[in-house]
This record gives sequence, C-alpha cells and structure tokens, in this order.
Amino acid sequence: MPGKQTYKERKVSATFLVYSTGFTLISVLILGMIFTFLELRDFEKASQNARISFINSQKERVRIETEKVFDYIHLTRMFLEDNMKSSLRSRVTEAWDMMSNIYDANKGILPEHQIKKIVKDALRPVRFFNDRGYYFIVSMDGTEELYPVAPQFEGKNLLDLQDENGNFVIRDEIAIIDKQGEGFVTDYWTKPGAAENMVFPKTSFVRLFKPLNWYVGCGEYLDNFDKDLQGQIKQRIRNIHFGKDGYVFVDSYSGHAVVIDDINIIILNKLETEKLLRENEARFRTIFENVPVMIAVLDKNLNYRVWNHETKKYFDVHPDQKLNKAALDNFLTTSLVNRNFMNHILSFDGSFKEYEIKTRLGIKNQNWAVFRTDTYEIILVGYDITEMKNYQIRLKELNDSKDKFFSILSHDLHSPFNTIIGYSDLLLVEYDRYSDAQRRNFIKKIHSSSMAMHKLLVNLLDWARSQTGKLEVTTEKFNLHEVAEIVFEILNPQAEKKNIRIQNDIDNGHFAFTDRSMTLTVLQNLVANGIKFTHSGGSISLNASLEKDELKVSVTDTGIGIRKEIAEKIFTISGSITNKGTANESGTGLGLVICKEFVEKMGGKIWVESEPGKGSTFCFTLKIS
Repeated sequence: MPGKQTYKERKVSATFLVYSTGFTLISVLILGMIFTFLELRDFEKASQNARISFINSQKERVRIETEKVFDYIHLTRMFLEDNMKSSLRSRVTEAWDMMSNIYDANKGILPEHQIKKIVKDALRPVRFFNDRGYYFIVSMDGTEELYPVAPQFEGKNLLDLQDENGNFVIRDEIAIIDKQGEGFVTDYWTKPGAAENMVFPKTSFVRLFKPLNWYVGCGEYLDNFDKDLQGQIKQRIRNIHFGKDGYVFVDSYSGHAVVIDDINIIILNKLETEKLLRENEARFRTIFENVPVMIAVLDKNLNYRVWNHETKKYFDVHPDQKLNKAALDNFLTTSLVNRNFMNHILSFDGSFKEYEIKTRLGIKNQNWAVFRTDTYEIILVGYDITEMKNYQIRLKELNDSKDKFFSILSHDLHSPFNTIIGYSDLLLVEYDRYSDAQRRNFIKKIHSSSMAMHKLLVNLLDWARSQTGKLEVTTEKFNLHEVAEIVFEILNPQAEKKNIRIQNDIDNGHFAFTDRSMTLTVLQNLVANGIKFTHSGGSISLNASLEKDELKVSVTDTGIGIRKEIAEKIFTISGSITNKGTANESGTGLGLVICKEFVEKMGGKIWVESEPGKGSTFCFTLKIS
C-alpha cells in the first residue's frame, strides 16, 4: 500500500504542476493582452493628438497663406485708379519720346508734313492693354490727326464732339493742355457689348508735343483695367504653392468659396470677406483722400507713389518725380529752419518739425514728419501751420498794443492831469497871492494841458474804434485842397508860435473819392507831427499828384528826420515813439498809428521817406473813383 500511496502523491503533484503551469501561462497571456491593449490605446490617443495637432498647424498655415493672398488683392485694388493713371502716363510718355526722336532726327531735313506722316505711321499700329489701347493725336485747333480705331474722323475738326454726359471732349483736353501742358480728362461713353443705357467713365492722359502743335494721348475704361488686373492677380495666385500638396484657388461664384488641401478644411466665407474688404477699402480711401493732413507715400528710392488731395492742394507732384536735392531746392526756402530737412527725412523718427516751404499757394510754414514701413516705403505726413503762426504774430501785436495802450494811459494822461490839478490847486488855495499875469499864465497852462488831454482822448477813442471794427468808411467825393485848408486853419496858430510856415500846394483840381473825415484826421496828424519835430524857422508843405488810378498825398517837413530803424516801426503801436518835440512838446505816440489805421481802412497805403537832419516826407494814397 505504501507504493500505491506514493503513486497517488506523484499523480497529484504532476496534476498540480500541469495546472500551475497552465494557469501561469494563461495569466501571462492575459497580462500580455492587457498590456498590449493599453499600449495600443495610448498609441491611438497619441496618434489622435498628433493628428489634431497636425490639422491645427495645417489650418493655421492655410489661414496665413490665404491672408497673404487677400492682403495682396486688397493692396492691388486699393490703388486701382492710381495704377491705371500711372500706366496711361507711362504709355503717353513712350509715345511722346518716340515723336521727339522722330522729329529731332528729321527736322531741317524733311518738310513738316512728311515728319507728321512718319509720326502717325509709327504710332498707328501700336496696341496695348490687351490690344484695346491705342494712341490718338489732336492738333491744338481741335483737328483729329490720328484715330486708329475710326480713321474716318481723321482730318476733321472735333471741337464740338460731346460724350454721353454732354461734355465737350476735345475742348476739355485742350483746356488741360493750355493750363499745364498735360493732364487727365475723364469722359463718359457707352461700350460695345454693354447695355445701351450703360455709360462708363473713360480716363485719358494727354500731353502737348509743342514742335508740331499737337497733343498725344491714350485712354482706358476703369472696369477694363480692373478685369486685366484680375487676370494678373489670378496668375500670381496660380503660382503660389506651400507644403507638398498645398495650393490656393479663387472662385467667382456666389456662395462659399473655399481653399482645400488634403484635409478638406473650409477657410472662409468669400461673400462676407469680399464685403468687408470693399468696406475697408472704401473707408481707408475716404479717410486717406479727405483727411485735412498732407500724406505722400514714397518708395525706398524716394520716388513718389501715392499722395492725397491735401497734398495736391499745396504741391504739383508727379509719379516720376523723386524727392532728391534738386527737388528740395524747388520746395525749400533759404530759411534757417530748413537746414536739416534731408537729415530729418532720412532719420524716419516720426517727429514733427517746422519748415518754411514754397507751395502752389505761396510760401507756407508747415510741420512735417517722416515714417518708414516694414516694406521700406517712406510716408511723409504734414500739416500747414501758416494761419496758426499768423495768429501768434497777431496775438503778440495785440499784447504789445495792450501794453502800449496802458503805458499811454498811465504816462500821457498822468502828466496833463498833474498840470491841471497842480495849477488849479494853486489858484484855489492861494488865488490872492498871485498877480493877474501869473494867474493868466496858470490858466494858460491848464488850458494847454486840457487841450493835450482832449487830443489824447480823441486819438485813443479813434484808435479803439478802428481796433474793434466799429469805425466805418463813409465814401464821398471831395476837394482835397479844401480839406488841406481846414487843416491849415486848425494848426497854423500852433505853427506860428514856433515860427514854422505851412504851405498848401495841393492843386485845387484834385478830388478824392473816400472818407472825408478820416482824410482830414490823417492830414491833421501828419502836419501836427511835422510841427512837433521841426525847428523854429522851418517849413511844412502839402502836395498831391495823380498816379495811375489813385491820388498820392505827401506832407514834407524840414524837421529833425527819422533814423531808418525807427522809421520801420513808427506806424505800429508797439513801435511808436513818444519823444519830446523840438520845443519840448509832449505827444501820445498814437498819431501815426491812427494815420495807418485810417489810410488802410480807406483802401490806401502809407509810408515815410526820411533821413536824420534832412527832414521827412510822409506819403499816403487815396482812391479817386
């Protein structure tokens, strides 16, 4: 039985070993399958993430490439009209150069009619703008010399030719030639193949060829130029590739336009994008053209590319112009503020600096700044400050006038008041102490001071009225000799006291047509000024002469004269002088200022001719009709 027992034990052990081994193998297999499943799941997850990442990167790449295309389309269409005008100008320049070469090679050798025939034969077959474009030639009397598409009109005078809107085409072209030698003209026509009621604008560029008294030109419809431009854009887009299979295409049908690569990604909605593009383009062009700031765009070689209406207001700029030193000589004055202009341009720092510029409207003060873009284009931005500068000058003059005004009030009113108060106080307090002669002398001084103060107040009121605009000119015809006689009667007693002779040499036949009262005041102030600064024994003469359509009036004295630096200022309140006269007379300094205000108010001008020690001649002009 022991053997049997041993056999049973071995059988159990073997069975256990078999089961244990099988279980282990199954466990290992299950664990392997689980591990493999987990690895496959992680791999699938990583693959999915990689796929999403790849798709996103491809989306971004496609988006960037598409935006580049739209930027290109946008920039190209933004300046569509400018590009067309530039092309027209270039074509006409080519024709003009050809005409010039033919003329120079044959003048003096062939008669003029043969030279004209050679020119027309040379230009007749030339075509451009996809065979639509051609050259035409018109003589300055309106005769059509070359019209390749309708030769039956050649030799006929077309001054009365009108477009669909009633514009006289040839007359408009000749007007441009007469005014500036070349230029653009826009007319309106129907086109073959279009609806009968459709009218299209056609822009032509014409240029004078003076040796033959002709002008040459060519024209183009903007919509035709736009179609050509679309073809150029499509060709350029057709050549764009990115990655292995990436490309861009453009659809023109309504609906959703898409850019498709190997993962079929919808990039944009074409209708919405084109709408936004048109809106942005219209908005930008409206702002660019109408902003009250001068803007000019130059390429990296300083050639003009684009400029707005405000720039055209001040400057005649052409596409073939270059902002080099020669051009600057035409724009800049010799003012010191312009000495660093070129350095400023090349610094591109964007800061505004003031310059004195020669413009179509005269010399102006303007602020300019210079910028440079990432594509190395140069942008000039400027605005006119001339009016602002004039306001500053006027403000300074007003401040000077105010200071002078208060100076006169404080000084010139103070002195006569002191005299009046002082002598009247003596008479009031100590009347019986003085003799009749002394009291008479006191009263005389009081009277003299009162008259001086009255004259000062009249001058101040007259000047104040002129400054506030309340002084009105009353026009009438009057005899100037008679007005001078009134001045003589008023001031001769004062002149006799200084032994000064006043002589009225104004012809009795001279008549003025202006304000009589103002003229009297001007003459009175000038004669009084002469009496004040003329020594005893001197003389003052009044004269008048007819010059063109005005009367020149002069008041000449033999007084002390005026230095040049003073003569330049005496008609302004800030520069007027209050020097004592030759007999120690006082004055307000306002007399000559009022003379200038009154003369200019009447539409004349006033000036002085003088040398120290040789007297002075004050001249002014009056209207006679």
